[in-house]
Amino acid sequence: MKTKSILIADNSEIITIGISSILCDLDNTNIDIVHSISELRHILNNNNIDILIVNPNLFQNKKSEIDLCLSNDSKYDIIILCENECLNLNDIEISDHISYQDSKSEIISKIVGIYEKRSSKNSKLNSNLLSKREINILKHIALGLSNKEIADKLYISIHTVITHRKNITAKLEIKSVAGLTVYAILNNIIDVNNDEVL
Repeated sequence: MKTKSILIADNSEIITIGISSILCDLDNTNIDIVHSISELRHILNNNNIDILIVNPNLFQNKKSEIDLCLSNDSKYDIIILCENECLNLNDIEISDHISYQDSKSEIISKIVGIYEKRSSKNSKLNSNLLSKREINILKHIALGLSNKEIADKLYISIHTVITHRKNITAKLEIKSVAGLTVYAILNNIIDVNNDEVL
C-alpha cells in the first residue's frame, strides 16, 4: 500500500505537535511539520504530498503567498486549521477544515474521508486507462479463468491474453490476481452475487 503524506503548517509548535500526535495512529502515513512560509514553499516544491493542513494565519494576510502556496491545481487536498470560524480564502479549493475544538475522532474521520475520496478518484482514473478489451480480459481474470480459458472464450491467442494481462498490471499497478479481483469488484466490473461477467 502506498504511503500517504500529510504536511502540517502552523507557526505554533504546540498545535503542530498536537495534530501530529493525533494523526500518528493512521497507517501508512508520513507526517511532516513546517513553521514558516519558506519551509512550506520548499516542501511543496520538492515533495509530493497528499494532504496539507495549514493555518491561514501563517501567511499574515499576504495574498500573494496564499496564492503561491495554495493554488495547487488539485495536486493535494487542503485542510484549513482554524480557531473558530474559518477564513474565506476566495478561489482556493478547500477539502475540509479542522477547528481547535474538534475531537481526535473528528479529526481522524476528516482525514480518512479525504483519503477515501482520493482513492475513489484514483480508481476512476485507472479505470479510464483501460481499453474495452482490457476491461473484458480483467473481468475474466477476476472470475478465475486461466489464460487458455480466456483465450478460448474470446477467440484470441494465449500470447494476446498475456500481453493484455501485462498491460492491465502495469496500468493499475496491481500484480496479484487477488488484487485485480478486488479492484474489479470495487469498480463494478464483476458482480460477486451473480458470479458472472457483467
